Amino acid sequence: MMAQLRRFGGWLLLPVAALTAVQPLLGGALPWSADGLLHFHRLAQLHRSLQHGILFPRWSPDMGFGFGFPLFNYYAPLSYYLAEPFHLAGLSVQNALIAAFVLATLAAGAGAYLCARDLFGSLAGIVAALAFIYAPYNLYNVIHRGALAEAWGLAWLPFIFWALRRLALRGRRADLILSALFYAALLLTHNILALISTPLLILYAVFLWKLHGQGRRCALLLGGALLLGLGLTAFFWLPALLEQGYAQIHQLYAPADLDYHNNFTSLGQLLAAPQPVDPALINPTIPLSFGWPQLILALVSLCSLPRFRPREHRSLLVLLTLGLLTLTAMMLPISIAVWDNVPLLRFVQFPWRLLGPAGLFLAILTGAGAARLPGPDWARLSLILGCIIAFALTWLFPHFYPPQPAPTPLTLIAFERDTGALGTTSAGDYLPIWVKQLPPAESLLSAYEEAAP
Repeated sequence: MMAQLRRFGGWLLLPVAALTAVQPLLGGALPWSADGLLHFHRLAQLHRSLQHGILFPRWSPDMGFGFGFPLFNYYAPLSYYLAEPFHLAGLSVQNALIAAFVLATLAAGAGAYLCARDLFGSLAGIVAALAFIYAPYNLYNVIHRGALAEAWGLAWLPFIFWALRRLALRGRRADLILSALFYAALLLTHNILALISTPLLILYAVFLWKLHGQGRRCALLLGGALLLGLGLTAFFWLPALLEQGYAQIHQLYAPADLDYHNNFTSLGQLLAAPQPVDPALINPTIPLSFGWPQLILALVSLCSLPRFRPREHRSLLVLLTLGLLTLTAMMLPISIAVWDNVPLLRFVQFPWRLLGPAGLFLAILTGAGAARLPGPDWARLSLILGCIIAFALTWLFPHFYPPQPAPTPLTLIAFERDTGALGTTSAGDYLPIWVKQLPPAESLLSAYEEAAP
């Protein structure tokens, strides 16, 4: 019985931990967030296209004040397809979106659990899952930022690392397919996170090849998995790449608030503690930081480095630490020369986005540290769980939007007009280059009103 509990206990605890983290969403209202309503209208637009038999709508006809907008030709769409089944099952667009956030949180924990469990045991897996779910940046994405695509992108990332290691160790066809599919899912989910993560995955594949054989077959399998993922998604990224000259892509980084020069963080912010409770501030912002419990346990793992066996574990902990330190440095102003000389990095917009993959590395280090603490598993897990949740508790009480009416093309046009979010983007990022002046937002309202049932 105890053996079965140890084996499946992590899978039993994961849903509880994930639901606790996303409990603000479970009341059926969207938290007030920067991007939540953008995703709300995007999901509705995807649903409308699917109803008309368009399985991959490169052109969204009701966006852009009703003139159309090429959103999904450039913006990775998979997160909305993952929300769509909930809407088809009868949930409103709002509740389908909430369900997608909940599922992304659960998936992120499951991926971190698998990564750490295969290396350091079940307890490490459970703690890594908790550390990743409750990472301040992950909570910020889900609750305060409403970043559905990035939440799902971070959920895929640990699965890719997990599958690549299994592929290097076992060389099975199933692991090759899994690695390719998870990488393809990332590419179809979030453009910027895929841009950030691909170099990390290549470096990890080289690390695995050096560690587990250095043979031609191992190199072909690892490289082939990533290339297969690219091939499976070429229908999306290749047209987006070839046709970027036809859209005002420069708007992704031209506005001052989207320019990376203005969005570096500081070491003090990255190590910030939760702010003291202010009764007048019901919606405290989540600092763009690392969690203190995670950092403490990561230090435990590094202090215990000589005790880890086999060599792979020690090497991986060193690699994760170097990766964490590098990503941290890239979020600070000291890295500005790198950002200025790597042109693609300007599309990242916010250097603090690197907190996503950095949080995964920290979570695995956290799990490794937990495995080295003395005492019975239940005592260690209870203490760590309590500390991680207590550290994050003040961020789980956001403001909410009022219940959203069922979205229609008319409400979409009104939303674009009132917020300036043309095509549900920050700055009209994908507006065709031939559009020199926007038509009045009300141009097609009467036509839509006449056509409405």
